[in-house]
Amino acid sequence: GRMKEKDLYQSTLALGFGIVAIIAAFLCPFVLKTAFLIRMIAFAALLAAGIGAILCWKNQSAVMTGSSTFRYRTMFGNEKVYRFSEFVRLERGTKATKLIFQNGTIYIAGWTVLSERFIAAMDRAMEDR
Repeated sequence: GRMKEKDLYQSTLALGFGIVAIIAAFLCPFVLKTAFLIRMIAFAALLAAGIGAILCWKNQSAVMTGSSTFRYRTMFGNEKVYRFSEFVRLERGTKATKLIFQNGTIYIAGWTVLSERFIAAMDRAMEDR
């Protein structure tokens, strides 16, 4: 399938979370017995989270274009080529791990799947730092 070609992609957990968040967003105004403004804020936040998760699932991926470079696609579909040799550092956050490169940042979420060759290339890049 098309997933096999990708070295980084978002598992269907992202899609599932997105769908659940969107359903919850539409239930919010009925379920919450709080002020109208708070219900609207909750609705907007859940809707945004849901749409964001689905966009990540649909678009956020990377394909290695050789042993030293990979093409990364953001959740908005923008593509950029990264070099493993330009890896700067790794930052672990509560929600995601950031792989910081000289020309940008790649976010690894809990539902992100990485291929073995991508992990191996990252390991080499970290050792070379």
